[in-house]
Amino acid sequence: MNRTRKLAFSWTGTALVLAILAAVNVAAHFVYGRLDFSAGRIYTLSSGTKNILDQLKDDMVVKVYYSPHLPAPYGPNGFYIHDLLEEYRSASHGRMKLEFIDPDSSEKAKQEAEDAGVEPVQINVLSKDQFSVKQIFMGAVFLYQGKAAVIPVFQDMSNLEYDLSQRINKLTQAKTKTLGFVTGHGEKSPTDPAVAPIFQSVSDEATLRTVSLDKPIDPKFDALWILGPRDAYKPAEIERLKAWVNSGRPLGIMIDRSNVNIQSFQASPISTGLSALLATWGANVSQNFVADQQAEKIQLQARMGMFILPVIRDYPFIPVVNHIDDKSPITRGIEVLTFPFVHAVVFKSPEGSGLAYESLADSTPNSWLEPGYFINPDLNAAQLPKGHAGPFSLAGLITGDFSKAAPSSAQAVAGEPNRAAPGQVLVVGTSYQLDSQLSDKASNQAFILNLLDWSMQNKNLLSIRAKAVSYRPLRAFPTAERELLKYFLVFFPTLLLIVIAFFVYRRQKLVRRFLPLAYGEPQNA
Repeated sequence: MNRTRKLAFSWTGTALVLAILAAVNVAAHFVYGRLDFSAGRIYTLSSGTKNILDQLKDDMVVKVYYSPHLPAPYGPNGFYIHDLLEEYRSASHGRMKLEFIDPDSSEKAKQEAEDAGVEPVQINVLSKDQFSVKQIFMGAVFLYQGKAAVIPVFQDMSNLEYDLSQRINKLTQAKTKTLGFVTGHGEKSPTDPAVAPIFQSVSDEATLRTVSLDKPIDPKFDALWILGPRDAYKPAEIERLKAWVNSGRPLGIMIDRSNVNIQSFQASPISTGLSALLATWGANVSQNFVADQQAEKIQLQARMGMFILPVIRDYPFIPVVNHIDDKSPITRGIEVLTFPFVHAVVFKSPEGSGLAYESLADSTPNSWLEPGYFINPDLNAAQLPKGHAGPFSLAGLITGDFSKAAPSSAQAVAGEPNRAAPGQVLVVGTSYQLDSQLSDKASNQAFILNLLDWSMQNKNLLSIRAKAVSYRPLRAFPTAERELLKYFLVFFPTLLLIVIAFFVYRRQKLVRRFLPLAYGEPQNA
């Protein structure tokens, strides 16, 4: 009888567990949730993406052309793209329709993919112990209200969410933004080969044009950028910049006070008139470079006897900055930046102007202002002049009514009367951050692109790009702490082993002493 009751309880418990699992499975079909413990929550849609999806007023069709049965990493990437797009579909509340198409199924499917703008690529495939070249498709097209946006080839999986959301955002915007880049004074522009790759992704969502300040600016421009000019601005051009900012339109300036020759470790001063303009708004850009003990490493050539050998050195004129404003949408999610040959931005609001300054990135307390133009890597922070110690602001945002600080009668925009409105000026104390040879960190590129998104007021995209950026330099230890830690790591493990061995020996000795008593055997005298 007892055995029968136990079996009955066992079957009842099993049935109850199965019923609970079935109920949970049915509930999970309607209520979806997940836990994401990854750094930056890179497997969870950001709030910016959800806001972009909420802007869908009509159905959007996403056609993904992805060849099946691909080797790593292309095959696993396909599954990741599929899963992430399913997240998009779920967050769109039914507005997004997904179609996953096998372009290898027929010639018609291949032609459809190419007509949509998806580019065929060639990869090496190992088949039957031989390598062969295979043509595949890995792209997508987004269709919305008669407009189309395309990802020709899925390449960087770390920025996949940004690439997807950027295309969706582009299709939902009523007007394409236009960014103007001032030229005529030796500035960098998006067409320069050295910086063109950085601006490539922005060109997919905005129109990039050069602009001259010789005449009133075309009203099609939504923001202006000045990237590292080398020649002086005319007084009339300075007045036009004042009028532009006074009218409430955004202006970004990446300013250099010195021209750098990295081969000879020499710099020469630059006078453009922009530093005086910024000073009228309360932002004084130092003539001296900011040097920092927490710095990027560079490779130098050192002669050792008959040989010339490469030597890796910390270069204080390329500070590595991790004091970053995590509240600003421009820098939120970015942990580390490098600022090559940067000048400090010291802000003091002009009296009665009401202008405010928000620092986006600061050097460490172990930084200083290095006078002169000799950018030697052999610098000693212990020999600092008094009062030159950091931290210093290296980039920041000035906001407020600029007309109270620097009024101007110049006409800002062609065909429009001047108007006073709160404006924004973003200042970065170097343009060498655009040089990929001096600043190749992914976080730097994310920062620059975020600056451009800020000028286009793309707040939703700002929160997405930096999710996959992770670079965490080691914190510099003071010399005394470093020496203490070194000796601790040398001697502590050995002392710990000695202590453990002593206790093990004592225990074995006690065991040998009491075992004969436990088994009734007489102990030897």
